[in-house]
Amino acid sequence: MRPKFLIIGLLLTLASLPAAAQVEPATTLTGVPSFTNPAAQKAHGSYVAGLTAVRVKFAAELEQAMKAVLTAANLEEANAINATLQKLATDDLPFTTAPFKTSLANNARLRYETTVVNVQRQYGRDLQQALKGAMSAANLEESNEINAEINALVAVLAPVNSSAPIPPDAKPPAKVQGLEIVRYPQHSSQAIGQNYDGNVAIKDMGKPLGAPQTVKSLSAWSKEVDVNAVVSGFIKIDKAGTYEFRTNSDFDRNELLIDGKIVCKFRDGPNEPQSVRLKAGLLPITSIGYAIRTTEVRIQWKPPGQEWSDIPDDLLSH
Repeated sequence: MRPKFLIIGLLLTLASLPAAAQVEPATTLTGVPSFTNPAAQKAHGSYVAGLTAVRVKFAAELEQAMKAVLTAANLEEANAINATLQKLATDDLPFTTAPFKTSLANNARLRYETTVVNVQRQYGRDLQQALKGAMSAANLEESNEINAEINALVAVLAPVNSSAPIPPDAKPPAKVQGLEIVRYPQHSSQAIGQNYDGNVAIKDMGKPLGAPQTVKSLSAWSKEVDVNAVVSGFIKIDKAGTYEFRTNSDFDRNELLIDGKIVCKFRDGPNEPQSVRLKAGLLPITSIGYAIRTTEVRIQWKPPGQEWSDIPDDLLSH
């Protein structure tokens, strides 16, 4: 006589999965299930592959958005985007992020969250079929395992307005070698005889002087003496680890930021080594040269286990 299954909610209907959802931090899922049912194993493999593809696409679109906000000197939005990129690189499961203030980044977020929901709903449908197979085979232990994953999956789905349109896909981010330089007028606080300090926030630099141009190298880049200039883009880090950087310019009036962190501060000393822990991947990098005295900024690095050298030009893009 076949045993009776006293499992609440084993036969969840497909209609019980919401049509759309906000993705909550999926820490309630059961981790990597120890499925023995081939259909359940395949379902989980497809789910992981689907999430990975969605996250890779989201990261690429956020990098494109980062380029735009850095060009616009919007450091607040750049920091918000960078924080999300860091979560994408370290968190194992889907998560929500607060709305961004720029449409390029926010549309990428909406596409990401909607697509994650679709991947999760497909996982739920696949698990339903696997559950039926396990029950037909009278495999109580496997049935309970699958059902626990279904319940955990449903727990991270919450109904939202499914009538909201999904933003169209963004164009793939262009990868152009070199970095972009944007020049700004001298700030009023930088006038000689006005207790000159020289360190001005990018957001206070005013309207750019013309369109962005390309800088091919960070070993030495130049600007006019009476302007502020911001060089920005991405640096490719092949291996995570602790890197050292040093900068120099006339009177050391420059600053270097990598992955949202100030690495070499304004006037921290000519060629004074500074270290920073970097993860692997394309990381935002910004070099700022300030008005008055400074006409050339020079930067070198020391990757883990290597000597001081110029940063290879082919690692820079925008």
